Formats: sequence, structure tokens, C-alpha cells
Amino acid sequence: MSLSIGGVEVPPCSRGSGYLRVSEASTHEVRVPWVAFNGPFPGPTLCVLGGVHSLECTPIEGMMRIIEELDVSTMMGRLIIVPVVNTTGFNARTPYENPWDHLNQNKFWPGDAQGPLTKRVAHAVWTEFLSKADAVVDAHSADLGEDATRSVFIFKTDD
Repeated sequence: MSLSIGGVEVPPCSRGSGYLRVSEASTHEVRVPWVAFNGPFPGPTLCVLGGVHSLECTPIEGMMRIIEELDVSTMMGRLIIVPVVNTTGFNARTPYENPWDHLNQNKFWPGDAQGPLTKRVAHAVWTEFLSKADAVVDAHSADLGEDATRSVFIFKTDD
């Protein structure tokens, strides 16, 4: 079964990518990047978000590695990766919140299509990505100036 994101069709056993247009500013468009994998075998859809807090770079890097290495031909179901949700904060290198409206992207789900930029981004991500998923991973790490060493757990497994 084909997966449709922002008007882009991703047929089975393929990968698609693009930028979801959210809003327009005086100097540029606000867009959210995405990559979707649609496996050849039926199964659930997982959506993974990164960069909700714009300078939590560890999950962003991890998602970029998955994007480069994943072999869609062996997948069951679908995977939607949104590596950077708060692109305005990421591009401005601003921690914690969106520098345009000073709102924390993590606190405004499901958003508002007519609200300030942060709420518009939340609405677009909710509508185009999260609503299509059976499960969601909202990946976070330490933002600029935070120490997460006492709250990070890594488990070694046999596989």
C-alpha cells in the first residue's frame, strides 16, 4: 500500500523524501524535512521525530545514520523519519524554543494551523506524520547547556 506525505507518494519497497512546507516568513519558507521508507511487506507504521528541541543533536545524527543505512527491501511496514521538527530554532542555533515566537515546540501538540509559528509546525507535523503512525518515538537528548549524563541509559543486547 502506498504512503502519501505532503502530496508525495511513496510506493511499497521504496524510499521517499521531501520538505513539508509549514509557513512563509519575510525571508524564507519554514519547511520540515522528512524521509519515509515503505517496506514491501505489510506491517505497522512508526514515526520518529528529532530536533523538537532544536539543539538536541544526538537524535538528529542517529536518524541521519539510519536514513543512510536502512535497506527498505527487508522492511515490514513503514518508517517515517522527521529528523528536525524545529527547523527555525535549528537554523538559528537557538536552544529550548523557537526564536520567532519564544514557544517550546514540545508543548503545543496537536498545534494550531492559524496560531504562531511553533503551533503551526506542531499542527503540520501532527497532520502529515503523526496521524499516519501506529507508534511514535519522540527522540530527545541534552540541549545546549544541559547535562544528561545521569539520565542516559544504554543497554547491551545480544543482537
